[in-house]
Amino acid sequence: MKYLCMAALGLLILAGVATAETDMGFMGAGVRAGFRLDPDQFLVGGQLDLGEFTTNLRFMPNASIGFGDYLTLISINPEVHYLFKDAPIADGTWFYAGGGLDLLYAKIDNVPEPFDDSDTTLGFSITGGIERQMSDSQSLMGEIRMVFEDDSFFEIVGAWNFGR
Repeated sequence: MKYLCMAALGLLILAGVATAETDMGFMGAGVRAGFRLDPDQFLVGGQLDLGEFTTNLRFMPNASIGFGDYLTLISINPEVHYLFKDAPIADGTWFYAGGGLDLLYAKIDNVPEPFDDSDTTLGFSITGGIERQMSDSQSLMGEIRMVFEDDSFFEIVGAWNFGR
């Protein structure tokens, strides 16, 4: 619970630094796929780029569904990313870091009746990655995420964004 309160406070502070220099709105969408460790799962999902609400601070919610390890895990994540565009790795390539809250729904496969086989919980994530702008309308992303909740887990994800 302490971690959840710290994450919520961090998001409120980030929202408070928003200035008139916003570029909010639908900027694009993307697909994502990767692996979740502990539980060991393959995951697929999507994401929305809803723009920068202040310089280099982007709102990018995503959702995924993971399969494997006798469990189906659905994750909805309203994340905020800080883009390190002022220190690019190469032309059109930069690191990003961020996090957000995670709403998680887990359903255990093959549980006999009348046992409860599902659980919903709230956690938070810390994300870091690299983004490569391929063109004006496409980018590739690779990221790692650590999700903190009752049973914390680690993700390795690749994404392809398109739009505008």
